[in-house]
Amino acid sequence: MQAYKLHVVNEELQYRHPYLQDEFTSEIDPTEVTVAYERRGVPKLVSVLEDPDVPSDKKIEAIQTIRNMLSNQEQKAEAIAEGTVEAASQLLRHANSVVRRECTKLVASLVCILSCRKKLQNAGTVPALARLLKDPQADVRENVMEALFNLSLSRDGVKLLTTPVPENDIINFTISLIVPTDKQSTAMLLKAVSLFQNITRYDDGIVLTLQTGLIRSLVTLISQKKGTFLSEEEIILRSLATLWNIVNHVEAKAEAIQVGAVPAVAAHLTHRSADVRRCAIGFLMSITVNEDGKKAAMACAIEPLVSLLQESTESIRTNTKQTIHNISENPVGRVAIVRSLVNHIPLLEEVFGVKVIKSLASLLNEGNTLTVHSAVVALAHFTALKAGILVALDTVNLTTQLLRTTLNCPQESLAYISQAVSAICKADERSRQDTYGMVMGSDDETRAAFSAVPNLMEIIGEGPEEL
Repeated sequence: MQAYKLHVVNEELQYRHPYLQDEFTSEIDPTEVTVAYERRGVPKLVSVLEDPDVPSDKKIEAIQTIRNMLSNQEQKAEAIAEGTVEAASQLLRHANSVVRRECTKLVASLVCILSCRKKLQNAGTVPALARLLKDPQADVRENVMEALFNLSLSRDGVKLLTTPVPENDIINFTISLIVPTDKQSTAMLLKAVSLFQNITRYDDGIVLTLQTGLIRSLVTLISQKKGTFLSEEEIILRSLATLWNIVNHVEAKAEAIQVGAVPAVAAHLTHRSADVRRCAIGFLMSITVNEDGKKAAMACAIEPLVSLLQESTESIRTNTKQTIHNISENPVGRVAIVRSLVNHIPLLEEVFGVKVIKSLASLLNEGNTLTVHSAVVALAHFTALKAGILVALDTVNLTTQLLRTTLNCPQESLAYISQAVSAICKADERSRQDTYGMVMGSDDETRAAFSAVPNLMEIIGEGPEEL
């Protein structure tokens, strides 16, 4: 803030006479700020902020001038050292809304500096900002959210936000802002979600948000119809990232499952944005560690997960495979996923390897002929592998199950049944003997069905060899 006086220059003698000018006075107008240079600049302006007799318009000019001077880190550090933080923090309580607005802008700029954050607690800045979240002026509230967001970018800043102090109700009040709202308030909504995304990067931040309604609010937010608010994709992305952060905490998983977070997040697995899909699968990867999380994902996420296995983004594919492994720890979930992948042998091999043989065997007993045929084809593929034979031999009565599918399988399945049974019998004499006994001990009708398998009698031989 700079003030200048107009000097009138005139060539007439009366104006140039050295003894006719006004007398000098020692009286100084405290509200008049003159030009301040170099090291004196910031201290002079800070003194204006601290002087209670300076009118509001002069304080506004001083704040704006200080903010315009802070073009680099060095100037910010100098302003902080001269007491700008303390002076601005006091003015956050000023009656004039424009003063409050300009002060919140100044604080939002300074909190990015470590030396500023070290002074915030003694200056009472955070409680003052918390009160201004309810300020009647929308621009003041938006500036406060900007300041809080900048504060949450650092570990020590999050600690200030999450430390319980009198008048500091930032967490609960900010949660109340996370609701579907009109398009004019989208900026405020986005900042609120982004604030929690930063806070929940740390364990103590997550603990503070548990049982506060934050998870429910975020689930409601991502469940809105398309086009509810501006910056929709960014809001969904930030919300999913926050939910992912939260459910990394063991105590948060149960709450997330209870409020229906799993189906709400699973709905975004097919989103057009790779970043949204990445956060959605990250959330599911974390929550499916929980047994109830596995069951919830089984009910709504199997097909989207299978489609993500063909995702071009490597990190998404990796997290999808881990999510599938988590769900597959539940036997029902494992069979459901194998059923969805049974027509994609390369994906089965990539995700499960030869261990999938046992799950494929369980599909042989299903009534769907197409599923049975696909399972037979997959078993023929895996039993042709050396490692696959070991798993096949560990699968109870696999050759018997394969042969019994001849009773209701399509004609094209028979060659694959023959291939799989042949591989097992060649690898293990006891399996060959058991298969021979099963075939020869069957009734005539069943044996006739078995005989449709190409080369079956050559595969099982004429009878058990004497050992």
